[in-house]
Order: sequence, then structure tokens, then C-alpha cells
Amino acid sequence: MRKIATLTRPVNGIQRLMLYEADGGTNLFLYTCTDDGPCKYDHWYESPGDAKDAAAESFGIKSQDWMTIDDPAPDAQHDWIRPTRVKCDSGGTKLWDQFEMILPTG
Repeated sequence: MRKIATLTRPVNGIQRLMLYEADGGTNLFLYTCTDDGPCKYDHWYESPGDAKDAAAESFGIKSQDWMTIDDPAPDAQHDWIRPTRVKCDSGGTKLWDQFEMILPTG
């Protein structure tokens, strides 16, 4: 499960949030812009409820502010909306500051 919320006014430079529920916990990704891209910060919580409570307390996000989006594609970054992955060099080493879109196959 992934959900995003855009702040009406930035709080400490944060403009958008994303919740991502994965096995074992929930990430709350924080973004300094509304464009799709990597998050600036992320926090881990035991449950989606804990993450939503933190978003409400720190950023004023209400339950109706969250919009559900698709889960990430396999091998995609969890904090990007569109299917994106970290690029690798010819030897398979990840280039952590470079990204590429995952194109549909078939």
C-alpha cells in the first residue's frame, strides 16, 4: 500500500509525503518538492497508523489528505511514483545517485 499527500504550505521545507507499507513496517518518505523523484528524508514506523499519526502531528495531514497510488513495480524504488530504479554500471555496481525509468516489457 502506498499513499501520497501534498502539503498546502511547506513545513520545514517539506512539500509532499508518501506512506509505503512493506513487510515489517511502514516508511514515511518526505520530499522537498512536489515533482516525482527520490525522497529527501525517510522515517520508519511499525504500522501505517503510527506513520499517519506522525504525519498528522508534524505536518497537519488529515486522513482525507491521503491519496492511494499503485505499489512500486518489482525492482523499482519505493519512494518514486513512476517505475524507477537505480542505474548500474557495466559490472552491475549500483550508481546510487543516478536513476532510470523502468520501461514496460512486451
